[in-house]
Amino acid sequence: MEGNKIINIGDYIDKDLQSLTGRDSGNRLLEKLKKNNIVLSKLEEKYSTITIKFPDKIIALNESFFLGFLETRVQVYKTKEAFLKKYIFDINEDIKDDIEKSFIFSALRVKSVTTS
Repeated sequence: MEGNKIINIGDYIDKDLQSLTGRDSGNRLLEKLKKNNIVLSKLEEKYSTITIKFPDKIIALNESFFLGFLETRVQVYKTKEAFLKKYIFDINEDIKDDIEKSFIFSALRVKSVTTS
C-alpha cells in the first residue's frame, strides 16, 4: 500500500466559492471526481491515507455538503476513528472540528442507499 494521496478539492469546484453547502453540491463534487478517475473506494485500497485539501478561501462547509460528498465512505469505515485514520482534512480548524465532532456521527446515523 502506498503512502498518502492528496485530493485538491480546489481543482473541482468554482474558484470563487467561499462556502460549500447542500447535499446535491456534495454529490456533484463526488461525480466530478469520478469523471476525473478519482474513485474514493479505489484510492482507499491503494493508499494508506487520503488527504482532502480544501482551498484556503473556504470559510464554511455544512453538514449536508459533507454527507453528499462522504457519507457512504464514512459508513464503510463504521466508526469515526477508523474513518479519520484513512481520511485527513486539510481545512481550517473550525470546519475540521465540525467534521470530527458532528458530521461524521451524522453520516453514521443515516443508512445510505448509494455507494461511491
